[in-house]
Amino acid sequence: MKYFNTFFITLLFLMSFLPLEINAQVGMAAVPFLQINSTPNENAMAGAFTALPSNSVYAAWYNPAQLGYNPGYSLAIDYSPKSTWLSAFRSAGLGLINIGTRYHQTSLVKNKLIDWGISLHYNKFDLGESYQTDEIGNIIETYDSYEEAISFSLGAGIEITKGFRLSAGYTLRYIMSKLVPDGFNVGGNSITTQPKLFAHDFGLIADFSWLEKFTVFTGNPNFSPFIHTRLGYAAKNIGGSVIYMNDGQEDPLPRTIQIGVSTSFGFSTQLNDKSIEMISIHLSREVRDLALKTNPNSQYSADSSNILNRRFVYQPIWGSDINYFENLVQGKHDNLVQVNEGVRFNFFETFEYSYGRYLGEGFDGANKTNGFAISINGLKKVILDDVVPILKPFSFRYYRSSLQYSFPSLGGADFSGFELSYTF
Repeated sequence: MKYFNTFFITLLFLMSFLPLEINAQVGMAAVPFLQINSTPNENAMAGAFTALPSNSVYAAWYNPAQLGYNPGYSLAIDYSPKSTWLSAFRSAGLGLINIGTRYHQTSLVKNKLIDWGISLHYNKFDLGESYQTDEIGNIIETYDSYEEAISFSLGAGIEITKGFRLSAGYTLRYIMSKLVPDGFNVGGNSITTQPKLFAHDFGLIADFSWLEKFTVFTGNPNFSPFIHTRLGYAAKNIGGSVIYMNDGQEDPLPRTIQIGVSTSFGFSTQLNDKSIEMISIHLSREVRDLALKTNPNSQYSADSSNILNRRFVYQPIWGSDINYFENLVQGKHDNLVQVNEGVRFNFFETFEYSYGRYLGEGFDGANKTNGFAISINGLKKVILDDVVPILKPFSFRYYRSSLQYSFPSLGGADFSGFELSYTF
């Protein structure tokens, strides 16, 4: 019997161009789709949302502390249909699918307002159709190959003092990988065709609002400027390892440490006795460190055919490879640390345009992203809420984004999605 997977060739490209090399050539981590900026709205800014709050349903994928912010609604659902991934190999059927929901509430606890939220996110990386043949090449079975994750996140945020806010969050993620069908055999070893395991994310965001203490800026509802600076931290995919054959062949999860900084500025005003953000500009940069390195004490069998213990070790969760000045402040990448950065413009809570890039080892220059979003929120506040009162608790948003790899031969990726939200 022979097995042929349409994704194998493209998977070689995928693993070559997914970010973040592992120290000392330990090899690529398993389930690499967990490293992809796979959601449409966030991809537009190169996924630089470790320190930049987002009201997206999928915000916790980048940092669970995002759920400590008020997104402007109580409940939202989002569907992002299958994207085009590596468009140069469109026939392979590669693509990402996202479905999610987010809930938010503000509670009063001991005279302190606490914003808290939960989200549920299903993410699937479809690797295309594969088939099994006999010895002369006749197809005897076809099957789908994919990897998927279900993430449950919760987070909370509180104003510690006037102008300083702290948010924290946690994600429990269930991961499954199905690359080959049941009964696949390699060298006499039967592969565990559907390894399943749990992983954990932890995150923090510290938010400094520079004008909030000054009534000259906050006392005029017709012109209320704002300036925020934030620091963010996320430790992603903390857990065990993925085993496809035997314990000696286990592969690491892509444990990633992300540290970011962002700034936002703009102003809001009053229209029809309703506060509306007229313009806002957001700048964000983050660094990502794949916290893995070669195990210096690896031992092999006498014929070197099997490894007797782990060939890798996980590094500490504070990002030991990150040079904070060179990587985060100056935006320089190196062979161990990737830099993601982006810019977003929002007008009248209606139209949003974003662009970004990320750079790292293995890329031939910058991978560039861009995208837009259209929301009825601004128009609804000013006109629709009064004209059609039944629509007042609802809002709708549509978005698209694209990614262009630094290697033109790979093509890129295109994402789209829509979100329906409701305010209690």
